[in-house]
Amino acid sequence: MNAIMNSPVKEGFRQRNENVAKNQEAQINQTLAQDIQRVRSQTDSDISKLANPQTAKFGDMVSISWFLAIVCAVIGAFVAGFDGFLMGGFYGFILVLALQIGFNIRAKFKQKNSASETARLRQEESDKIQQLQMKAQDDIRRQYLIADQRTQDDITHYDADVKSNCQTILKKSDSFKSMVDHTVDMFQRMVSHADSSSNRKFVEAKFIYKVEMYGITYIYQSNYSNSQDDFNFDKERYRNLTTQAECEGLAQAIAKMTIAAMKKKYPPNSLSISVDHVDAEVTLHFKAANANYVPPRDIY
Repeated sequence: MNAIMNSPVKEGFRQRNENVAKNQEAQINQTLAQDIQRVRSQTDSDISKLANPQTAKFGDMVSISWFLAIVCAVIGAFVAGFDGFLMGGFYGFILVLALQIGFNIRAKFKQKNSASETARLRQEESDKIQQLQMKAQDDIRRQYLIADQRTQDDITHYDADVKSNCQTILKKSDSFKSMVDHTVDMFQRMVSHADSSSNRKFVEAKFIYKVEMYGITYIYQSNYSNSQDDFNFDKERYRNLTTQAECEGLAQAIAKMTIAAMKKKYPPNSLSISVDHVDAEVTLHFKAANANYVPPRDIY
């Protein structure tokens, strides 16, 4: 999910859930590395087993072949003397030569088979690693999908809480009269300082307030703020808020009640107030006809 630029609260939900997914991704990659190493070690072990027995058998066969040659020579000597010794040695040599040639042919055949088996094992290794990597990618993708769904659920629950809190306050608006009156006074003070020169057809101003856990802070058009103007819940005998959803719910309710109160102070259809908000920070845009406006005169 992309970053949520217009709501730090909701972006906090996204980052929290994404961090969980990132931790899961790290664990999956760690497990993947261990599994790949295990597959490679097993393949190396299997390939090693192909080569070692053949080398041992080759040494044993050479020793046996020469032993048979000597036995033939000795038997020939006993049977026919020196000539028998030569004849036995000759036939023994031929036997050794035939055995070694046969073994060499067999060894080359086995070597060829061993190379083929090695290639097969390496291919199996590659296939297993690829399967492990694909599974890991699927698992990681699933974790981020879960994170996105959790973020969406968090946002849905948060918006529902904000709406419920706002409606609760509006149903007992009389309990918040002092809070709204203070905000209206601050708004009117800001409007009174707006530029109303004769060359401006409309008086336009921007008023910002933010509901915090402990109270309401105000920011004027010049980005000026004064803590003496803040509405402190404890001093005004309201309990402090405990959640961001409570803050935003109150902020939205104050905006509705403030706009309604402001419109009662001006002639009908003489002003417009639009609202923007980022979580519990609300911006009220004021626009009204300028009573001091003088139309320009023609020069020629």
